[in-house]
Amino acid sequence: MFYRAEFEPGDKFIYRIYGIQYQGQSPNGQQLNLIQKFDKFITGKAHLDRITIPGTNEMSTQIWLSYWWPESHATWWSSPAVK
Repeated sequence: MFYRAEFEPGDKFIYRIYGIQYQGQSPNGQQLNLIQKFDKFITGKAHLDRITIPGTNEMSTQIWLSYWWPESHATWWSSPAVK
């Protein structure tokens, strides 16, 4: 699916990258728990692109590319669940 953001001249937005690395092709119990927990914290708060990069050196990565309005990010970042 392709997403194209539309902005007006002068609009400001925040682009953040978050990730969790793990050994192997799939996360173990603790790593999977962290991935699921973070996904719950961020889902619905910003536009997200989720990417899983299988590693060639025994390390794989789950990445969240997020696009925020500054006010939304400030509210989320300072929320008790994120702190």
